Amino acid sequence: MITSNPRCPGSNDICSGRGECVCGNCQCNSRRGDLPLTYTGKWCECDPSSCPSFNGFVCGGSEHGVCDCGFCKCYKNFDGKNCGCSTRKDMCTANDGTTCGGHGECMCNKCKCDKEYTGEKCTECKNCNTCDANKECVKCMMARSDSTKSEKRCQEQCSQINVNLVYDVEKTDSQNNDSEIFCEYEGITYIVQTDKNKRIQIKASRIEENPKNSGVMYSSMVFVPLLAVLTWVFQ
Repeated sequence: MITSNPRCPGSNDICSGRGECVCGNCQCNSRRGDLPLTYTGKWCECDPSSCPSFNGFVCGGSEHGVCDCGFCKCYKNFDGKNCGCSTRKDMCTANDGTTCGGHGECMCNKCKCDKEYTGEKCTECKNCNTCDANKECVKCMMARSDSTKSEKRCQEQCSQINVNLVYDVEKTDSQNNDSEIFCEYEGITYIVQTDKNKRIQIKASRIEENPKNSGVMYSSMVFVPLLAVLTWVFQ
């Protein structure tokens, strides 16, 4: 039985002009148009098309969420005002198991790469295997070997970079491998290499710690006084 019961006042008309009052409750009509959805709300005041859309569907469609009086209620694994953001991270996981290769942030199951890095999972970097791009990391790691105070700073500068401190790095070490670059910076020699997983590998040493350099210095220290003695003897 349909009545004009005052318990169904709606906002302007009975049941907001979008339904009928049945036994004191609003029975909402279906919405006309491209979206054959039913009006909702106690007084049929909610338009199912009033929520934001994603890919042409209100609240991203039936698999993403549902419209509730102008606000999307997202289902599991979805978020955002229009339920268009996936909370999963499987599309951001690189082959080595890291999120966005350690060089970006996973947003809506898509990688947003750091500067210099590209690719679907931020694993590509054309300029990352250069001397200049890695000099501050190498310098920091050398300082870290003397003090642990710079550990946090080194972690930021050497993110996803493996630095191996050695006693001897020579230019000839890199001449037999096209993927290796020999570098010198502020008394440090180092070789930059990109491995098969496209991660940066660095081998570095201080020039003064290089045994061969030390040998040259020692020989010079011995040779010069000896030359002076021989010159005095044969005068």
